Amino acid sequence: MFKIKKYQPKKEETALNQLRNVQEKSRPASLMTNAGNNVYLVIDMSISMEGEKFLLAKSGAMEFSRDAIRKGWKVGLIAFHDSADMMCALTTNESRLDSAVSKLQVRGSTNMSAGLDCATQHLRQERGRRYIVLVTDGWANDPTDALRLGDIAKREGIEIITLGTPDALEEFLKQLASSDQLSSIVKDEQLQIGMTEVAGLLPCHEH
Repeated sequence: MFKIKKYQPKKEETALNQLRNVQEKSRPASLMTNAGNNVYLVIDMSISMEGEKFLLAKSGAMEFSRDAIRKGWKVGLIAFHDSADMMCALTTNESRLDSAVSKLQVRGSTNMSAGLDCATQHLRQERGRRYIVLVTDGWANDPTDALRLGDIAKREGIEIITLGTPDALEEFLKQLASSDQLSSIVKDEQLQIGMTEVAGLLPCHEH
């Protein structure tokens, strides 16, 4: 829960708290036997992410991964810029993910379509819960194509959560997410906090 003043009216819930409420209400009563919990963190590594945002995104990615794994999720990491890089396939190995995060580099443009397509292709092979958490600070190279690929993923039962900074297009990210409530904009300096909060949205593993 954000406690930074003057960013949102005091009487309103933060967007991320609203996401938590929606997630709890939509949690399925039962799961497939031995089904997995699978999430890909798809993170913008375009040149606009350089500087403080890059450092916050790396810290946020590590914290997101640890929190998700401890809740019973397999986590994968995909970076997108001019193209998409599979930094780490789905795993529960925190050290492997930390190593992948340490290799992230900013460069190029914002080929969000490539990131979404890469995540969807890999999640097709998995059973159980399947999520994409997309983090960006800017505009997609081709918003129409990104929305098309997002629709394909959602039709296949993959949930999409989006997190952006103020330079990102809020309405676009809402369209891309599985619902308006699963999309949030945070200040640049809150990016790490926001990524950690999103990990809190993932349902706990059920036996």
